Amino acid sequence: MKKYVFLFINPKEPQADCLCEQKVEAVGMYDAFTKVQKIANDYVKDTHSPLKIELKEVQYFDEVQYVDAL
Repeated sequence: MKKYVFLFINPKEPQADCLCEQKVEAVGMYDAFTKVQKIANDYVKDTHSPLKIELKEVQYFDEVQYVDAL
């Protein structure tokens, strides 16, 4: 699994700080973008303002299983 970090930016004010930072856990980029697109669509419905999405970073992590050695 990977954690994708997206920025929601107001396209009318590109120099302004991001509106929010959204983290999504997903198997791949397509899965992550599909999830963040649903979140962005809900945001646009609520605020009625345009939104630009940028990928900030990808965080890799391994699921480690600890084995108790006797």
